[in-house]
Amino acid sequence: MRRRLSGVTLSGALSRLLTVPTATPAARATSLIVTRLGAGGIFSACTRHSTSFLTGAVRKPLTAHTRLSTVTALNRSKFYTPLHLQRRGLNMPEIASRRRLRGLIVVASAALALTACSGENGSRDMVKGGSGSYAAAEVAKATGAHKVRSLYAVPKTHEKYRLAFINPSTSFPFFASWSQGMKAAAKFYGVDLMEADLAFKYDQAQSKYDDLAVRQPDLVGGGGSSLNAPTIAAAKRDETPVLLIDGAMEGAEDFGINDRQVGELAVEQLTGPVEEKQKSAWKGRKLIVAGISAGNCPPCDARVNAAFAKAQEEWGVSKSDTFRLVPPGTDPTAAAQDTFTDFLTAHPDDVVAVVSYGDEPVVGALNAAKSGRRDQDILAVANGGDTAARHALRDRANQDMLIGAIDYQPYAEGWNWVEAAIATLRDEEFAEYQVNRVLTADNVDKYYPDDASAK
Repeated sequence: MRRRLSGVTLSGALSRLLTVPTATPAARATSLIVTRLGAGGIFSACTRHSTSFLTGAVRKPLTAHTRLSTVTALNRSKFYTPLHLQRRGLNMPEIASRRRLRGLIVVASAALALTACSGENGSRDMVKGGSGSYAAAEVAKATGAHKVRSLYAVPKTHEKYRLAFINPSTSFPFFASWSQGMKAAAKFYGVDLMEADLAFKYDQAQSKYDDLAVRQPDLVGGGGSSLNAPTIAAAKRDETPVLLIDGAMEGAEDFGINDRQVGELAVEQLTGPVEEKQKSAWKGRKLIVAGISAGNCPPCDARVNAAFAKAQEEWGVSKSDTFRLVPPGTDPTAAAQDTFTDFLTAHPDDVVAVVSYGDEPVVGALNAAKSGRRDQDILAVANGGDTAARHALRDRANQDMLIGAIDYQPYAEGWNWVEAAIATLRDEEFAEYQVNRVLTADNVDKYYPDDASAK
């Protein structure tokens, strides 16, 4: 006799090995706890959708000889043989007998298979919001002043997915807006969202992923170069799909900004003001283009390079008069100010059009120009539309320099990531993310009336 339990086929003999329901206080008292440094705290042995528990006798040998990520690799509804465990790095001490190893595998596999699912058929929790899907008008109303355009019509009844996102740094306004949008969307659509903050420490991506993997996400995401190839490989090993924002990597799905489009759009916004200046205050002066990028950020470089190409086409600027600047450090505003101060010093007689991958570097360039009394020598367009750009547009001291900010609507991008994640898990298509709004000093209060400084 064989029976199906949460996607796992158990023999009748094996299913009878576990006679104590996992939901009992006794079982909860023996939940698997990983205590080694870096293990991320409490870890229960789980399937993807429910929690089970290992006995104390199994807990110690399993965790003592297994990396945390290896334990999380046992999180899928599968039945593991000794070879399966070996391939995942589970090597028991040589002194352990074959019988003990077989016993460990049987108990561990059975514990991973036995679930506390709702209902005996192993079905997972559902979000029951009624029939049909959320209409565009419902999403726009729910997102208030942001007026988010949905990329995917999420069904009102769907599985309660568990999503995880590794944020480059929530201290950075643009990425903080991502986070706010994601949290709001997760609440609206009824899914769980876990977030890890790298604080720009990109070398910790693997560790952050391991911590999140303990909690069995259905999908993991990242953006702004927060994920690297080893981390994506770890997710692939765990059979966890990856969805990136604003970047593409092998082994991951992606959506977000069209880097070429926004780079070119920045130059298009600058073209009119540059031509007007060249007829008057800039007449006879050499025009150069400064593109502020960031290290280890292919999307940043792509936006800057697209702007350079467009400037050469539109303004007749030579390639040798385009300068890619990469400020060091993790504070993009202060670092850009220092770098751009040096750049202006090296070009005392030139006039400069400033573009960038984001907003904060442009704000840093504006500060440098004001400090060096060169505010009449630059024109700039920011890329992103986060709070830094919006505050700068409202600052009258910038009105002669800052033409506008390409509005990526980062809150909407965060919201749409949740929609795209749900679509990915349902194996359905979602629409492309569109950027077609430019913020100026005249319209910023209209689009962002809820900003603290918008009075």
